[in-house]
Amino acid sequence: MKKFLALLLTVCMVFALCACGAKTEAPAQAPAQAPAEAPAEAPAEAPKEKVTIEYWFNVGGALETAIMEQIADFNASQDEVEVVGVFQGYFNDCVAKTQAAILAGTPPVLTSMERAVTPQFYYAGQTVDLTPYIERDGFDVEQFGGFLNFSRYGDEIVALPVMRSVPVLYYNKEAFVEAGLDPENPPTNWEEMLETIDALTIKENGEVVRYGFEFPSSDITSLQAYVAQTGATMLNEDKTGIGFDNEQGRMVYDYFYALKAKDGLKVPPAADSATVCKQDFYNESVAMIIESNAAMAAILAETEGYFEVGAAFLPAYQDNYAYATGGSNIVMLQGCGEEQQEAAWKFMKYLYEAESGGKFVVNTGYVPLTETIYNSPAVQEVIAAKPQYAVPFEASKYIVDPFPCEVWAECQQIMVNYTSGLLIEDAYTTEEAVSGIAAEVAAVLAENS
Repeated sequence: MKKFLALLLTVCMVFALCACGAKTEAPAQAPAQAPAEAPAEAPAEAPKEKVTIEYWFNVGGALETAIMEQIADFNASQDEVEVVGVFQGYFNDCVAKTQAAILAGTPPVLTSMERAVTPQFYYAGQTVDLTPYIERDGFDVEQFGGFLNFSRYGDEIVALPVMRSVPVLYYNKEAFVEAGLDPENPPTNWEEMLETIDALTIKENGEVVRYGFEFPSSDITSLQAYVAQTGATMLNEDKTGIGFDNEQGRMVYDYFYALKAKDGLKVPPAADSATVCKQDFYNESVAMIIESNAAMAAILAETEGYFEVGAAFLPAYQDNYAYATGGSNIVMLQGCGEEQQEAAWKFMKYLYEAESGGKFVVNTGYVPLTETIYNSPAVQEVIAAKPQYAVPFEASKYIVDPFPCEVWAECQQIMVNYTSGLLIEDAYTTEEAVSGIAAEVAAVLAENS
């Protein structure tokens, strides 16, 4: 990583933008003896060409369709900027292609990247500071609240949140009724969660035929939320190690062991665990799952006509709600001229207008990033019909994201590896998991300090 960043820092991103036009001679004056004629009309001024920019993004399927529709709406709304959307593969693929384009000297003007990757590009000097545009236009960045945590570095704001998510507890309301539980009162804390798993689990001939809960062990946002609920932090303040190598961190992994002890807990393989959880939920072999709110539109569509889905906050330690976010930022990259930067900024602002942002939320299920978007007619109409859509926005008021650092993505993977090892393979005790994470994260941070 250090080698790549060092290489990035050496890349010269200066482009010479030149415009040239042909010089025209003034028409000769008509002779005095010529008959008077009506003055010729001045030639029509050629329409100004649109500034064309590329926006690379990292989601496909229905989400790609929603992004392309948003881009088309923007292009049709004005005649100055043409945005060309390009799907560059999912998170890691898009980042790799962006890095390659930077090295080749041909970066896109705008790209989306998982919010934990943003620090790498900032510290490599490849992001554009948006602060001058923000201050000039009076753009209110504080409206994003905790979603701005991976965008602000000192006095610079180098990214804006886009396509952001929080974990949601999805549950089968009919299964709750069958188990004698109130479908309007899902579990709110760890103790209630353990009890609800037992109540929802069904066995036949000693075999589980319906699990109470399926836990995606690779879901880093849930781990971050649990740690924050206890009052601990993912990293310590000086970013030399984790902030949960303590009693609070051990409580989180003790809770994981309590979950693991339940017959009604299913833990899918770490690879593609989210997809497995959703499929099991759809076929009703599991009654509760934790999944991103970005999957809400798909989950509601897949279960429509089969069973009613409830959506709730992530159960919390002692009802102390806290959330980490997932999803992407939109970033303007170095290497484009002033005209292209202005065009990119115009598009970025458009994303947060009530009509544009509201339509995007309805089409995707992503969190409404501002009060303006949340209160848009499109979002409120959907919430009136499907109150599940209100849950992510309310949950986002409790965001406690970790301190961003250059190698946060690597640190996350270490945590996922140990959590999966504990839940799937029974490879670690609580103490071994926490101390192992602490040692490996400290080593990564030291190497890149």
